Amino acid sequence: MKTRLITLLIVIFAVVGIAYAQKNINIYKNGKVLYSLSVVDVDSIKFENKRYHNGYEYVDLGFSSGIKWATCNVGANSPEEYGEYFAWGEITTKKNYNWETYKYCNGSSFTLTKYCTNSNYGIVDDKTILDLEDDVASVRMGGEWRMPTRIEQEELLNNCTWEWTEENGVDGYRVTSHINSNSIFLPAAGYHNANRIKNGNYWSSSVDSSCAYYLNFNEEGDIREYIYNRSFGFSVRAVYDSRPVYTVSVVSSNENNGKAEASASEIKEGDEITLVATPEEGYRFVSWSINGEKVSCINPFTINVTSDVEVVAKFKELPKQPLRILAIGNSWSTNATQYLKNILANLGIEATVYNVVKGGASLKGYYNNTKNNTREYFWTINGVRDDNDGNKYSISEILDKGEFDIITVQQVSGDGGAYDTFQPYINKFISFIEDKEAYDPIIYFHSTWAFPDFCNHPYLESKYEGSSDVMYSSIFSTWRNIIKDENMDKIIPSTYAVQEIRKIEGIGDIDQPDGRHLSPIGCFAVGCVWAETFIKDLGLNKTIIDLTYNPTSLSSEHFNLIKNIAKTAVERRGIDYNISYDNINK
Repeated sequence: MKTRLITLLIVIFAVVGIAYAQKNINIYKNGKVLYSLSVVDVDSIKFENKRYHNGYEYVDLGFSSGIKWATCNVGANSPEEYGEYFAWGEITTKKNYNWETYKYCNGSSFTLTKYCTNSNYGIVDDKTILDLEDDVASVRMGGEWRMPTRIEQEELLNNCTWEWTEENGVDGYRVTSHINSNSIFLPAAGYHNANRIKNGNYWSSSVDSSCAYYLNFNEEGDIREYIYNRSFGFSVRAVYDSRPVYTVSVVSSNENNGKAEASASEIKEGDEITLVATPEEGYRFVSWSINGEKVSCINPFTINVTSDVEVVAKFKELPKQPLRILAIGNSWSTNATQYLKNILANLGIEATVYNVVKGGASLKGYYNNTKNNTREYFWTINGVRDDNDGNKYSISEILDKGEFDIITVQQVSGDGGAYDTFQPYINKFISFIEDKEAYDPIIYFHSTWAFPDFCNHPYLESKYEGSSDVMYSSIFSTWRNIIKDENMDKIIPSTYAVQEIRKIEGIGDIDQPDGRHLSPIGCFAVGCVWAETFIKDLGLNKTIIDLTYNPTSLSSEHFNLIKNIAKTAVERRGIDYNISYDNINK
């Protein structure tokens, strides 16, 4: 060790001695002098570990994305050099930067020929990220270099300290990572041939039709993401994506039943990929499995990729009539299904409706029943109770009774918006049903309704501030989390329909006097929501609008309003419900 140290010192002193003799120290790259310093200005020599990819230096800022940032602008040889200017998506410099000279249009911002998401601006191709062939960083620097996305520029903005400074006579920002204190320098290079050099403009690879996203800053401390005319000439600072690339294989369990595809066959570690399943006529999508394990029944489905994966899409033939519908619940599922069989029959759909009932039954109770196999429930067939010779049933016994096409589950009414009461029970209970029912029934979560303000249930005050609106919002928040946790996109949206129908002037009471259950009008309305849900999801060529069955003698106006609200509730599942029945077409 001592011998190596002495040898190194001899070499350094020899270099310095030669430098004194020559008076200058020159530093070269690619045969060009990067720096030339008088030896009298050198008080020490420091060797640093610099990192390169494909011949270009980068800095690791410690970001969770794994993205590394280049130390120089494209076209520059040192951090403080401005480099060259490029219109967004172009790979060469030019004298004039405007729409008349822009590569991807026919002379104006309204005649785009590529990277357009709005027909008002040209030919729509829905491309929102630069192809690598149009990415100047990728073309010029090669390897894995490319322009940063909008999200990656936001990562730089949000995870660094930005200090306006001057380096080698050039103004700009020293950008220092909060994570590991490494930094890069971004010169205030202005844009193309303008004389505005007190600001910086750095393209991302993300576009919004005629405008593209870029990073903008000035010496006043304004640092922001912005969008601007993409024909302008801005700077480019490249990034190097060092993450490994994984292969995604997507197949169908049976090509005759449906097709499956992914948005890409290769993807960087941690990136998202979208899976799309397309059933053939007469079939339905059931689930996605990754490396043999079921992960979701949502379609399309987005996943983060962290390894090579094989994804299998499972399809199943659509159920034949008569449908066998099993509602596992309590008095509220009894309310919801009171008119369901007759509603479906009026629309030409044969069905048998079964109800598993226990007053006040909760998800926790269902789960405990599956563990202990206790006989706590009675069930009804088309509203008629099967008393099992006076004995109640366990859920397992009921599931053994037949191949059900549709099974619904729900939470006890007062806990409908209390998310902490759902887990782990709903996941475990649904897993039990799936394991028990090899027939692959369609499993729905029934999103129940909020209590009205006059309800005397103690939970309205203790959990929802005594407000029907607060309970309503809480239920929506809860079932959105259920979708995420259980990967279950099948929802029966009774919540919205009941709340909207309560607003209809002159319709009459839709709640029982205690507010804990629905009146016949309310039961009919929720039955319409259930029917429309099944019609839509099973691809039946019908709609609740065609219904003529009116068991509660509603006026023509109110009858049509309820049907339209039910249809809207189902159409807008998973989108939003910030709409009023006044805006629904009658």
